[in-house]
Amino acid sequence: MKSIFGILFLIVIISIMPFVFAEIPYDEKVKQKIKIQVGTDGNAHVIHDITMFDGTAKLEFIDGTRSNFDILCILSCPYEFDNPEQVFEESEYMVFGQYPAFQDDLTVEYDLENVLELNNGLWKWEFRSKENPGFYFGDTIDLVFFDGTALDVTFKEGFACKGSCNYTLEFFDDDPKLSVTSFDHGVTIQTNDKISNFVSTENSISFDTAKEKQLMVVNIPREILDVETFKVYITESGVTPDEEDRLKKQIIEKVETIGVVLRSNIVGTVLISNLSIPDVKSSEGGGCLIATAAYGSEMAPQVQLLREIRDNTVLQTQSGTSFMTAFNTFYYTFSPAIADYERENPVFKEAVKVGLTPLLTSLTILNYVDIDTEQEMLGYGIGIIMLNIGMYFVAPAVVVIALKKRIR
Repeated sequence: MKSIFGILFLIVIISIMPFVFAEIPYDEKVKQKIKIQVGTDGNAHVIHDITMFDGTAKLEFIDGTRSNFDILCILSCPYEFDNPEQVFEESEYMVFGQYPAFQDDLTVEYDLENVLELNNGLWKWEFRSKENPGFYFGDTIDLVFFDGTALDVTFKEGFACKGSCNYTLEFFDDDPKLSVTSFDHGVTIQTNDKISNFVSTENSISFDTAKEKQLMVVNIPREILDVETFKVYITESGVTPDEEDRLKKQIIEKVETIGVVLRSNIVGTVLISNLSIPDVKSSEGGGCLIATAAYGSEMAPQVQLLREIRDNTVLQTQSGTSFMTAFNTFYYTFSPAIADYERENPVFKEAVKVGLTPLLTSLTILNYVDIDTEQEMLGYGIGIIMLNIGMYFVAPAVVVIALKKRIR
């Protein structure tokens, strides 16, 4: 009799405890809410909040390299991974069991490693899932791009997919040095590639892109941009834009600026028109007034060389930006007068051209070196400054002293 009861008891235990692992109905999925906390280190943290279920329930993991599995529940949480070795990192899903249902506070958490790729300051995640998770970001991220659409998350916890979630998620890194360049009149451009040949007039700004589908956020002070009237064009370099060249834009309004979100469809020149810019001196960084007057046009090769070195090399580092700020403060105390005199006196204009030749020659060095760090910028910058001091001051002084000795 005892043996019969023993056998019955064993059957009951076997039928209850391992029930979840026997003939698992994989077509039954958990009811859940998925939260994905997106970091600025290439990783993400996934949280599955699971509601009450009765029997067995299947939980599919988000695709990616998974690690740091954790399960939170008050009572026992029997589960099984989908591989014989029961290794989480090699699993695509897991199966829970609670029979009968007795708790609804199950939470599964894990990390996704290196699911985002950083390129020129822009993080990108090609996200694919049948679920509809919510994405959440840290306080340092206020603008994200969801399949190309800009979403301002400054005052929001995040956003959620609707239906199957097969989208491209992008956002700029929280280090502005990787993607932000400052220009005249309070304009900044955040982008995932180079911006060159920035030019401003009293009613427009223009600049050149570096690649197709280049993402740009042009932040323009409210006092110089009217959201109702401004227009954006993109054309091949040197081509006058028309209505067919209008570029699709999106507006992100901030307290002091308007963010104009653009994505280039060609490599070319972006023109933002119908602005109202006071006290325009010339192009970005203050403009090359003396060189422009000497060579007759902002499009002259010598002027473009100066502008490209400034935009693409000097302003790409913090030390270079600080130098340009200090230099412009000094430069504009005298350059407008010299530029005016050049236009009035052709002989003086030619003399300035001759005087600029050593400077232009020395600056071409920067076109043949890679400057990736602040230390390299400082090294090359100090070297070129010393070279120009030698050409403009030391060499003439040596010549004058030598001539005086000969005359004597």
